[in-house]
Amino acid sequence: MKEMIPRSVTIAAVLLILFGAIIVTPTTTSTSVGGLGARMEFHVTAYIQRAGEAEPSLWSYHAGVITTIGLNWVEDQLGDSPGADPAKWISLSSDAGPPSAAWTQLPSEIVTGGLIRVAGAYASTGNGMWTISKTFTANATTVGVQLVGIHWAASGNNNLMWSDLITSVTLNSGDKMLIVATAIVT
Repeated sequence: MKEMIPRSVTIAAVLLILFGAIIVTPTTTSTSVGGLGARMEFHVTAYIQRAGEAEPSLWSYHAGVITTIGLNWVEDQLGDSPGADPAKWISLSSDAGPPSAAWTQLPSEIVTGGLIRVAGAYASTGNGMWTISKTFTANATTVGVQLVGIHWAASGNNNLMWSDLITSVTLNSGDKMLIVATAIVT
């Protein structure tokens, strides 16, 4: 008898191919993906390694918010005209506002000090799970880094898939911040 692949596994596999990899950790924030019966969860884990310290330490772990344009981008990737660049670009901000589904870009995105938007590394962590990660190294003091954005383009507006608030941190020159953005599709 021919074995059938569940619909959720097929959707997860397609999203995995399009977007990248994830670390499985519990989160309570999820977004239903249009009538597909699938759910997407996002979160960011931040690690800080101060200049001169041998090891990074866990700084923050929070659930993220997918934007409306992020949902529409997922729809285009699955059902309309998929783009060539996955949502792998990580940006940082010192804006204190909580993430909003209405955002189209990260407010007050940091564009100096070694903390500019950059492509993260994709890693698969299971079916429908992946991470996008990047270590930023500050080359100037930046006060109050507390927002992370995941984009599907290297620059510009109207490409913010999701964002997340992390515990505020001041980075001094030589400090490193590892961002691990996690996505889970079930």
